[in-house]
Amino acid sequence: MKKVFLLFGLIALISCDKKLTDLNSLVTSYPMTIGTEWTYDRNVIVKKYKPDTSETIISIDTFHFVVTVWIDKDTILGTMHVKAFKCQEENSNSISTQFNFIDNEGLKNYAYLNPGGPFVFAKKSGHIKSAMPLNFVWDHSILAGGGIIYESNPTLDIKLPLENNQLWTFRKPTDARPLQIDKQVIGMETVNLINQNFTCYKIDWIYKYDLSFSGIKIMDWISDKGLIKRLTIGNGQLLVNDQGEPTNDRFQAIEILTLKGIKIK
Repeated sequence: MKKVFLLFGLIALISCDKKLTDLNSLVTSYPMTIGTEWTYDRNVIVKKYKPDTSETIISIDTFHFVVTVWIDKDTILGTMHVKAFKCQEENSNSISTQFNFIDNEGLKNYAYLNPGGPFVFAKKSGHIKSAMPLNFVWDHSILAGGGIIYESNPTLDIKLPLENNQLWTFRKPTDARPLQIDKQVIGMETVNLINQNFTCYKIDWIYKYDLSFSGIKIMDWISDKGLIKRLTIGNGQLLVNDQGEPTNDRFQAIEILTLKGIKIK
């Protein structure tokens, strides 16, 4: 059977129950204590369509995983004091690490290790290669490099304190890729998970200047306890085979990440 890879870093969806109108920020910081741990249910739905412009669905594959993200340690990279956020899927040996810190602007990413991870899982018609659910940009040149990858300028993952209608640039264009990712707070919602109500800011990811990301939609729900949910939708995603050649297959990929457990230290 020919192996195929989905060129899309999957992530997550959900529904919330109540919109809020309080304009005062309820998220002024982000959990940064060693030993803090988040566990998520990760549900992936992959719809395969006819290889033309029709909306006829040929097949639907669904997958479920458990993902754990934890703050592992303090460390020094160069002269920067950072916290190592690690991420691992159940039954996978691959661990992704994101090195974060907080300054007067907010939560920033300084560097990362094994972005996206090489995790591959089987489906009815081949294989799908999936990124780990951190804020990495899917880039095969980075994956091939190995070792710690440093941001040329630390990315502003979450501007703090969060406020309604807030807009900031998460990733700026580079000479290698004209991609810019902005993030915008588009509202507040109450999310009920694990028998708790979490007051969340709903954050939309805005991809600019690179048409290869035009079919991707990402939304985060952030509370004072961290990431509570993430929805990722990839419309019209194309597959390539293991030689990098495009196929005629056309997919929609939906990933839903929902909080399953939390330990705040």
